[in-house]
Amino acid sequence: MKDKDVELHVTKSSDYDHDPKGALRALDKTNVAVIVISKSWFDDKQTQEEYQHAVDLGKPMIYIFRNILPDNIKDKSILNYPNLCGILYDYTKTGDELSPITLIGLRKMLATIAKTEKMQ
Repeated sequence: MKDKDVELHVTKSSDYDHDPKGALRALDKTNVAVIVISKSWFDDKQTQEEYQHAVDLGKPMIYIFRNILPDNIKDKSILNYPNLCGILYDYTKTGDELSPITLIGLRKMLATIAKTEKMQ
């Protein structure tokens, strides 16, 4: 499997502002939950609920630290999540969007996870 074969369907918490439960339903369907963590993430009730839902489901997760270092996070227990598959860092100024280089890294990471799951 090549990373170009990995299908990305990206939705953000803000896409569900009028339907917060829709985000939870989307997490139910995903193979891997990608969590973008910024300084404000820890204070956002909706993103915390989505994160906990993914944890409760036992979803494999990839964290993208956006303009924050792991040393500066409020709750370091998230780094001990047993299904954490990888961490990416995004420090570019691209508004709300992830940088192209971060998306390339994400695609490669997802392809590796998909390969590993096929081997099991």
